[in-house]
Amino acid sequence: MKKVIMDGFIFSYDLIVNKNQKANSIVRVNRDKNVIVTTNGSLSVLEVEDILRSKLDFIKERLPKTLNENIIHVKGIGFTPIFVIDKTPYVKISYNHIIIAATENNVNLYQKALDGFYILILKEEINKLIPSLQRDFKELFIPKFTFRRMRGHFAECFYTSKEIKLDTNLAKYDSFNIMLTIYHEMCHFKVPNHSKAFYDYFETKLKDAKKLDLASRNKNYFDCL
Repeated sequence: MKKVIMDGFIFSYDLIVNKNQKANSIVRVNRDKNVIVTTNGSLSVLEVEDILRSKLDFIKERLPKTLNENIIHVKGIGFTPIFVIDKTPYVKISYNHIIIAATENNVNLYQKALDGFYILILKEEINKLIPSLQRDFKELFIPKFTFRRMRGHFAECFYTSKEIKLDTNLAKYDSFNIMLTIYHEMCHFKVPNHSKAFYDYFETKLKDAKKLDLASRNKNYFDCL
């Protein structure tokens, strides 16, 4: 799948060559909500993108609403992205828009800029939490925090290196859910599994911890980046 940006809208597509096809090119959105371009000959990337641009309204109508809205979340608030090209990458929020600048119109470069912005937000949230962590986990230690884009979960803890790795996507969530995730990982330094002992310990640090923890897993933001 190749990801593209068109008129501020981000989506991915697959290119399939079918020499028996009568039409020069056909654009469709399949049952899995993937954009498919079939052609009866070889096309350059620019030619494919011209075809996609001519069918952009058709594509937007058929993709999932969350993608169609093209929203980026920051601390629980959704912003409409504006992608710009500038000499220096940056991200800033202006009213209901999030402006993301990269050195060229490249999805990976926009993603890199956004991840850097997310890391700054997470560092700010951690700095606010340090006094609470020192108070609530006197028997443990304050770990080192590192950041990277992860799949399937928002955090991991490593006892040997005394480290918690946070997914940059955690910055999409509000301050409470960021705190909840960090407290969850801190508790794993005491109990490494999700047994009753883990949640009993968690409950001593946060009232209704298990209930809140399970509820937080049902929060999902499907952003365009």
